[in-house]
Amino acid sequence: MILELLFFISVALLIRLVYLEGRMHSSVKKYEPEIWAKIGSPSWLVLRWAFYGFRDSAIFKQVTDQRVIDFVEKSHTNKRYFYVCFGAWLVLAIIWNYLP
Repeated sequence: MILELLFFISVALLIRLVYLEGRMHSSVKKYEPEIWAKIGSPSWLVLRWAFYGFRDSAIFKQVTDQRVIDFVEKSHTNKRYFYVCFGAWLVLAIIWNYLP
């Protein structure tokens, strides 16, 4: 029961993460076109890698629009929640498998 619950919470967090990342990318494109041009106007195929480490980069420090900053922070927080929940599910699944 606990494993299924953690798995479904992980899936829900992953769906939310995909949604927030999409909103973050579109908000940078819409509200910060100069920064979008600086990162090379990435296509959908390389979009994920163009924003890898975006929150900690020097380019992010140039962002002035509060909406973009909020989306980046929400995405980062949700990513952390997903990693913790998925990691807990993985550890419990491994332990559960080895219990007699």
